Amino acid sequence: MKLFYIMITIVTLFISGCMETPEVTSSKKDIVQKQIESNKSEAQKAKEEYSKLQKQRKLE
Repeated sequence: MKLFYIMITIVTLFISGCMETPEVTSSKKDIVQKQIESNKSEAQKAKEEYSKLQKQRKLE
């Protein structure tokens, strides 16, 4: 009887563990979103600086 209970418990835990998908916490989402926005703004600044340098090269 104990063996049956242990087996049912193991199977139940295994099935419930496989069916649940972990969710990202909102704080991690916020951190990632801020990092993405920061990277985008830095990329835009670099693009603008590159354009200015290209214009200067054409004038020289």
